[in-house]
Amino acid sequence: MVKILEEFPGNSVGRPVSDYNWKEWFDGKPRLLERGQDYRCKDASMRAMVSNAAKHHLVACKTSIVKQGIAIQAYPLPHPPRVTDLNQENI
Repeated sequence: MVKILEEFPGNSVGRPVSDYNWKEWFDGKPRLLERGQDYRCKDASMRAMVSNAAKHHLVACKTSIVKQGIAIQAYPLPHPPRVTDLNQENI
């Protein structure tokens, strides 16, 4: 049977708090995210998180899996998304 909670767990905004400093990492400087120090998941999983976070922060991001971890570099989107470009079904 499904239990009813007294309140929703987590922060009050309803979004999880990130363990990563995306704002700093997406400042445009090339950075090395070191496996085991900056992240503890699989390289492919972290690469996917970087890509998703970049979309959320409205930047593009190059990534490369290297021996020590993942190299990243964010850069501005060539054309910011416009409302007319959005799929109306997702609004």
